[in-house]
Amino acid sequence: MCVEYLYTVTDSERRKTLDKVDELRNYFTRGGPFYHSLDENSVCADWCCRFALSDPFDDDLQSSCDDHEHTSRDNKVLECDDMFYKLILDSQVVVGGRTFDVTVPVLDGGDTTIKGTAQHLRLGMVRIKVAVDGSVIDIPWNKTTLNQADLNLLSLTDSLRKCYDNHLRYRRHLYLDRNQSYGEMKLNQDSPAIAKLDYMMKLRAKSWQADTSTFHLMMNKGTSVHVFCFKGRIDDERLQQLTVSDAVVSNVQIGDYVMIWIDSFGSNTTQGGYETLCVEETSLRELKKLCPWVDEIDFVSDAGSGYKSSQTLLGLRNAKQLTGIRVRKVHFNASGEGKRWETDGHNTDISSCTP
Repeated sequence: MCVEYLYTVTDSERRKTLDKVDELRNYFTRGGPFYHSLDENSVCADWCCRFALSDPFDDDLQSSCDDHEHTSRDNKVLECDDMFYKLILDSQVVVGGRTFDVTVPVLDGGDTTIKGTAQHLRLGMVRIKVAVDGSVIDIPWNKTTLNQADLNLLSLTDSLRKCYDNHLRYRRHLYLDRNQSYGEMKLNQDSPAIAKLDYMMKLRAKSWQADTSTFHLMMNKGTSVHVFCFKGRIDDERLQQLTVSDAVVSNVQIGDYVMIWIDSFGSNTTQGGYETLCVEETSLRELKKLCPWVDEIDFVSDAGSGYKSSQTLLGLRNAKQLTGIRVRKVHFNASGEGKRWETDGHNTDISSCTP
C-alpha cells in the first residue's frame, strides 16, 4: 500500500518495486531460502544464528564465533535493506516537494481559524507551520481540513519506517525459531528421555465468559487440560518392563521410541506456577509407574508463565525425592510452540472429542 501511494500508476518504479517486494517476501518466509540457510556456524554473517542472537552489550548473553570466520554477506538481505532505504528517501522527497495547505480551528474554541501548511503526521498529530508568524503547532488529524489522500502522504515516511521495523522484527524471529530448532535437535540426540508439555485448552461455562466485568474474578473457574508427552528409546530390558506393566503393543521392537501421553485435567484455568508444578509432579509419578527405568528426564515446553515460573522451577529441584525422576534440564521454545508435532496431533484428537 505504501508503494502504491508513493509511485503513480505510470511510474516504472511502481511495478519494479512491487515485484521486488513479492520476491523478498518469498525469500524471507518461514521455510523459505533464507530460513533454511540459517546455521549456528555459517561463514555468512547474515546466516549465522550465533552471531545474530549474541548481545554485544551483555556478557552473559554473548556467544563467540571463534570456530569460524564470517567472510560473506547475503545479497538478498542487502537488497532488502537498500530497498527500504530508497523507499524512505523517495517518500521524504515526495512529501517535501508538496505543499499541504490546511485550516484548523483555534484551540481555545473560538470562532476564528488558523491557516498554515502541514509538515508531517505522526501518532495521529499533524504538525502545522502557521502562515502568519511561522510558529509550529501539533493538531489532531481529524480537526484539520486535510483529505484522506493528503493524510496518507503525510504519514507515508513513518509508515515505511514502521514496515521496515516490522520486517527486522520478523527477521529476528526467524533467527530465534531456527536456533530453537537446532537446540531441540541437539536435545533429542543427547537426552535419554524427553517430556514435551503443553496446556491444550481451557473449558469455562458460559456464565463465566459472558460478563467481562467479573471475568478476572472468575478466571480460575473451569477446567484446564494439560498434555505430558514422554519420548524414550526402547532396549531389551525396557521392552520387558513395558510388557510387565501392560504399557506396550505387540509390534514394538527394540530400538523403537516409546511415546506415552499422560493427560491431566485441573480445576483451575489460570495455568499458574503452583498448578503447573502439581501437574508435572503428578505426570512424573504416573510415568514412573509405567516406565520404572526412567531416572532422569528433560522437559520441553513453550515459554508460558506457568512453565517458566520461579515457583515451578524451584519445585522441580525436589522432583527426584517426590517422584523418583530427576528433571535434568528445562528447554523453552517460543511462546505458543510448546507442542511441536508430538503433542499437536494428540491435542487434535482430544479437541475432536470435546463438545
